Amino acid sequence: MNDDAQTLRRYAGNGSEEAFRELVDRHLSLVYSTALRVVGGDVHLAEDVSQRVFADVARKARSLSEHAVLAGWLHRHTTFTASKAVRSERRRVAREQEAVRMHVMADSPRDDDRWQQVEPLLDQALDALGRSDRDAVVLRFLQRHDLRTVGQALGCSEDTAQKRVTRAIDKLRRFLERRGITLSAATLTTLLGSHAAGAAPAGMAAVISTGAMASAATAAGLAGASLTSTLMQLMTTEKLTTVAVSTLLVAGLGTPLAVQHRTNRNLEAEIASLRQQSELVEQLRAENTVLAALQNDPTETERLRRENAEVHQLRGEVALLRRQKEEVERMAVQNAEMRAELTRMAREMAAAVEAQAQRTPEQAQESKLGIDLLNYSKNWMLAIYLYAQENDGRVPADFDDALPYFEDPGIEGLSPENFEIVYSGKLEAVTEPARTIVLREREPRLTAEGKWTRTYAFADGHSEIRGQATEDFTAWEAERLVPAGAQ
Repeated sequence: MNDDAQTLRRYAGNGSEEAFRELVDRHLSLVYSTALRVVGGDVHLAEDVSQRVFADVARKARSLSEHAVLAGWLHRHTTFTASKAVRSERRRVAREQEAVRMHVMADSPRDDDRWQQVEPLLDQALDALGRSDRDAVVLRFLQRHDLRTVGQALGCSEDTAQKRVTRAIDKLRRFLERRGITLSAATLTTLLGSHAAGAAPAGMAAVISTGAMASAATAAGLAGASLTSTLMQLMTTEKLTTVAVSTLLVAGLGTPLAVQHRTNRNLEAEIASLRQQSELVEQLRAENTVLAALQNDPTETERLRRENAEVHQLRGEVALLRRQKEEVERMAVQNAEMRAELTRMAREMAAAVEAQAQRTPEQAQESKLGIDLLNYSKNWMLAIYLYAQENDGRVPADFDDALPYFEDPGIEGLSPENFEIVYSGKLEAVTEPARTIVLREREPRLTAEGKWTRTYAFADGHSEIRGQATEDFTAWEAERLVPAGAQ
């Protein structure tokens, strides 16, 4: 529509917010309703798509002002943008649902039954592994180290550690399968992550450390092996009080006073630790009594299981909400950056308009031709992208293949004959899109100022006009053209 073209030019010329708001008011219903249909009624996603579409309109305002009917372009671009958003959203939702499902399954009663089958054979299966595989499983699941720490301990990278753990899990799975226990690798990984690492009883570390130090200190002061044997026998058969007295008697035979004093302190610590263990045993007995009562009550057991599942589901939902909040914050930052970019572009456009007003007719005509060449090559690059999306990412062999996707801007004097496609591989194989030429003007042009120019379009979608003093562009193109054999 002429009104749309005038409004776009007014916005492109001086960055008028009023002009852009007028354009949004005029076409928002079309864009939003189209997006809402494509995304299946998801209001929030439709709003996001609409915002992206109008951001593209602001970015392409100058080239879009040449469209005879802006509404047609908006409908097509909205459909494309919404379809892409739907695919992304489906993948995201699938990942989140799988994560929630895994949380719910982690503590399920069925896993407890499977673990009861695996537990008696686990250590035997680990002993059957090679040393490197066994080390990987012990570090990853029995000591709960992350893959980075596992890799450091094994002297390899994190990726190599992951592969080694995966290989070891598969060997464990086959070992168990030969003994009648069939599990998938994922299930076995979950069981090991949930059950394999157990915590030592409270106070056990103190008992072991003090006992070891006491044994070492006593052995250092004994006259011979017979006295050591007598002491160890007394410590394992008599009461603690008798052990203390016997230790003092033996120490008096040949142990220096300092060693005797340290031994007494160690024994006192051991007695205190044993008292703590006794209290813990009583506490566990009380808890076992409560658990036994709950197991005999099917209703209470089922209620606890439901609550456990709901807790895991809520954790997943909280994680989802946290990610959504982060996404909103990220979009707010992007909006602020976009607004600043639009302001900068408006200033540059105003300066360009002012400079253009001071040009001679020949310079103005040359400038218009350059703009037409850039817009024309960009439209063809968009068509090439759309073709590649439906053809395994491959660039079309000629313009006829991409013609169904091409929106002709109707620029007089320009046709596909003016350009040639110089890249024939897959777009995803391009390592430097901003420096890789896909499309170029067939022949260089000599401007009125005596300068040679040639128009190029690159794999990242941008176009530019190269100008130089000579007609030969071979040296400049050599660094930006992909050889035919490497495509």
